[in-house]
Amino acid sequence: AGRKAMIGMVKLTEAIGLFPKGSNTVIRLMDRTAEAYVAGGKTGIFTPLYCFLARKPATVGA
Repeated sequence: AGRKAMIGMVKLTEAIGLFPKGSNTVIRLMDRTAEAYVAGGKTGIFTPLYCFLARKPATVGA
């Protein structure tokens, strides 16, 4: 319910000119992303943070 209320609020504020055009598109994309994160978490395929450390190979002549 909170995300739907946020979408409605952004749509209204964009319509009256308080938010720039395209704000509603961005908030809807963020809503879809949140739904995908939840679905990924439920299936166990979502990793919130994946980091790796890489090192440039040493040069042969140095």
